[in-house]
This record gives sequence, structure tokens and C-alpha cells, in this order.
Amino acid sequence: MSSEEETVLIALADSVLINTGITYLLMAQADSAQYYFEWADSLAPFGINPHYLGHVDLLRGDSTAALLAFGKITQAEEAGYAIALIERMASIYPTRQPLYTCCADLLRKRLLKKLRLQPDEVDYYNAHFKIQLFRAQANWKEALHWSEQTLEYAQNLLNEQSYSPQRKAIWLNACLDYSYDLLFNPSAENLGQGIGYVRQAQMYLNEFYPDYAYKNLLYTNLAHALWLRNGPGDHENALTTYRNFFNSSRDAYENNIPCDPWEMLYRDFRDIHRAGVQWPDLPGLIQQIAPIEILSPEEWKAIGVDYPPNH
Repeated sequence: MSSEEETVLIALADSVLINTGITYLLMAQADSAQYYFEWADSLAPFGINPHYLGHVDLLRGDSTAALLAFGKITQAEEAGYAIALIERMASIYPTRQPLYTCCADLLRKRLLKKLRLQPDEVDYYNAHFKIQLFRAQANWKEALHWSEQTLEYAQNLLNEQSYSPQRKAIWLNACLDYSYDLLFNPSAENLGQGIGYVRQAQMYLNEFYPDYAYKNLLYTNLAHALWLRNGPGDHENALTTYRNFFNSSRDAYENNIPCDPWEMLYRDFRDIHRAGVQWPDLPGLIQQIAPIEILSPEEWKAIGVDYPPNH
């Protein structure tokens, strides 16, 4: 096994094991959560963040040990995620809610003071964690709410330090998340907002941050919103945008996009369909950007289309 393959394997195992540990944590199974967190810790070259085991201590009722573990947090991202996970625990364990809420508030105050973190940055990552949580539950209304919050925090951060590459990336990520979650709440007003934010983000990155890693993903959100809005000229503009996505992704997707470009588009079509959103003439769209044979009968069925599709 090459060193590169080993690195990928460790990263994947680390992510899967941590997510499994979180699942057990939210099921109040402290021993199983600890087992998976410690397994992940043994695989990660520098270990995992101690806050994960701090949550296990908190679940067991040892708030002192938990706060000691949380005290090892050094970054705003870690702080935001740790606080969000405590808040999630509070929401599903009503009898422990006062303790957990108190711990979350105390932790936020301590970390802001100790690390001199920007409140908006911690709150951005806190909200970002909640977006992922509600997306996993297919709760698109709540996901959109927290996407809107991340956009507000990101705009504040950008206003404070417009020269910072990190702040630029945070704002662009917020635009990406917000425009995506609007697709699952597709009123004409929401789709129009999404289109506006994507175009604003594209103009911004072209001028100020051309190296933004996920710029190709903005094409997909824009194309989906245009096709779903289905106004005069929208479908033609959507097709152009889908083709631009494919063209720009040929050389870039290995580094910037987590999977093959067509695979990612199909996943979007499927997930948006599963959320109850009606695609206008989805067979016609797909057949104009990819050969019909690219999907199996089962894959066509998963997006609500009988095989062979009629168009």
C-alpha cells in the first residue's frame, strides 16, 4: 500500500469511526461511543480532538472531566462543533438539558476568553455543524434556517477582515450552503435568492479569490435553481451552466470535488426528488447533458422516472 493510499484510508476510517461514535453518543451509549472515538484516535496520525471523549464524560455525568477535555480545544472550528454537539445532546435528553445547556454556555465563554476567538467565527462553525445534522435528517427547513445563520456570521467575519483568505473561503462556503439548501425549499422567491447569491459569489471569487477550492460546485447550485424555477430562458441558461460545470470539472474534480461530476449531479437529482421537489421534465434535462445509458433502470426509478424515459 502506498503512503498516499494509507493516508486516504486513515482519513476515511477516522471520519467513519468518529461519525459512528457520535451516533452512539446521541443514543446514550457511552461505552460504544468511547470505543469508536478511541479507535479513531489510534488511526489518526496526530489523534482526534479530545473534545469527542469530553462528550462521553459529559454523557456519564462527569462535567468536571468533560470541561477539562473541552479545555484542550484550540481552534474556532473545534469550539463551534463541540458546543453544537452539546446542544444537540441537550435537545434529545430533556432531563439533562439544564446541565448540558449550562456546560455549552460556560464552554463558549471560557473558549472565547482563553483563545480570544471571534464570536461570529465560533457561531459560524456551530451553525455549520447543525446544517449537516439537519441535512442528514432530511429536515430541510431547519437546514435552511442554519444556512441563513452561517451566511450572516460569514458576512460579519468578511466585513471585519476582507483581506483574509480564510474569511473569504468561509463566506463563499456559506453562499454555497445557502444556495444548496434553498433548492430543497424551492419557492420562486427562494430560487431567485439562490441564483442571486451564486452569481454574487462567482463575481466575488473571480475578482478576489480565484483559488477557491469549490468554485465548480457553484455551477451545480445555479443550474439546479434555474431549471427548477422554470422561467423564461431559465432552462437554456441552466443547460449552459451544466455544460460549463462539466467542462470546468474535467481537470479539477480530483482535487476539488468529492466524486465524479456526473455522479454528483445524479446524487443532487435523486436527493432533491426524495425531498418531494418536482423537477420540470427531468428526463429531458438529463438526456441533453448525458447519454441515456448513463443511468440504470433502478437509477432512473430512484429519481421518479420510468425506464426508458419518455421525452
